[in-house]
Amino acid sequence: MKNKKNKIYAKLKNLLPKGVYLKALEVFLFFRAIKYIGNEVYCPCCNNSFKKFYPDWIYGQCPRCGSSARHRLLILYLERKTNYFKKKLKVLHFAPENGLYRKFKKMKNLDYIAADIGSPRAKYKIDMTNIPFEDDSFDVVLSIHVLEHIEDDLKAIKELYRVQKRTGWSIHLVPITKTYETTYERIDVTSDNERRKYYGHPDHRRICGLDYYERFRKIGFDVIPDDFANDLLQSDIKKYGINPEEIIYLCLKNEKIKLTNYNKIVDSNLIL
Repeated sequence: MKNKKNKIYAKLKNLLPKGVYLKALEVFLFFRAIKYIGNEVYCPCCNNSFKKFYPDWIYGQCPRCGSSARHRLLILYLERKTNYFKKKLKVLHFAPENGLYRKFKKMKNLDYIAADIGSPRAKYKIDMTNIPFEDDSFDVVLSIHVLEHIEDDLKAIKELYRVQKRTGWSIHLVPITKTYETTYERIDVTSDNERRKYYGHPDHRRICGLDYYERFRKIGFDVIPDDFANDLLQSDIKKYGINPEEIIYLCLKNEKIKLTNYNKIVDSNLIL
């Protein structure tokens, strides 16, 4: 049923003009949220409370903005462990998700650029493997579950590294399958049916294993894993609909930036 719904949404997105689709989605989410009015759970993406999240996957989807557990976790991380909401920052966000996009575009401290090949929310149509911005352009670069869809992900990572400022930082999340020590991919898997069979999704190009972020390190990133979700109170995990096993991977470019302790990063854009 879920795959059938996703196909319907994808067809509507392709058939409807960009503005019409976004307005139709907004109307749909507005009326869906009415059914879930309550105070048991809270979405930090749209700042609304509900009696429960819409039943989607394990941790639920926000009825109002459509955010999933990983989006809500990212917002909490940005709020509590960075100055993303305080400092003037130039931000590049790939494949902007509805809940995050609606929040970020309203933030006056951000010079916010939404980019993607096909998203109707993207201001710029950009291929991540060929980003049309100069070196060291952005204070912050974000991509949430994008790289697993890209054939040449190493080329994309090189581009992400290139456009990030030396004093900047980025967060690039992929679905890590913890039962895989190494990332699984095959050059002979090319069709949607084959990708669904081998990777579990018709548009995935690999199964990202525990070693995936070594690809970032090989390009030059300093990658800092943070089990931030595990530090949250159990009551907050339930309230926000968070996956307690989700890891945030912070990517730094400047090798001169040294961690004096995890919460303090000298001469960077993170909160001191």
